[in-house]
Amino acid sequence: MKSCYMAKLLIFSFLFLNLGTFSLHAHFEDPALRQRILKTVKENLSVKNKFYAHAITSTIMHEAYKYRLDPYIIAAVIKGESNFNPRAVGSMGEIGLMQLKESTAKWITKKMKISWRGKRSLYDPLTNIKIGSAYLGYLNEKLESHGGHLYLDAYNRGYWSVAKSLAKNIQPAIYSKNIMKKYLSLNNVNESSKI
Repeated sequence: MKSCYMAKLLIFSFLFLNLGTFSLHAHFEDPALRQRILKTVKENLSVKNKFYAHAITSTIMHEAYKYRLDPYIIAAVIKGESNFNPRAVGSMGEIGLMQLKESTAKWITKKMKISWRGKRSLYDPLTNIKIGSAYLGYLNEKLESHGGHLYLDAYNRGYWSVAKSLAKNIQPAIYSKNIMKKYLSLNNVNESSKI
């Protein structure tokens, strides 16, 4: 069982790291992928939040395309950070689906020229996904020369923390492994339902 998981993780890592822009464009125009993401979102949202499912799916797809991310990565971050609870508040003041700190959100919105309407906007699931995806995209671009999924660890620990680890030849990976498990879980649920 564990070796099967590791094999899937290795295959995913190879595919994910070797996706070119052209492949991403074709991938996001796939209506079947949109339906699988919608199914994932519906299955994970609470009953009282299900009315957001189509809007959340559209936002995930749009932001994934915009920042060259796999939509399942965004969904896995949401699952890992808030378990799809738009009202989640973390122990360090993180807010919403993608558990963003106000200071991080304010910084990335300024950097990426995204409208910022203050801390309360982080409770809006669509705004939260837009800001969180922008941050993921920024980190992915900053760290892509190092390969792997370091941007996921930077999302959790902060860019400078990961940069310091890399300067000491330490490869952080705990958070990214957790997110990859969620990625595989979410993706496998949808892959098996296609059969």
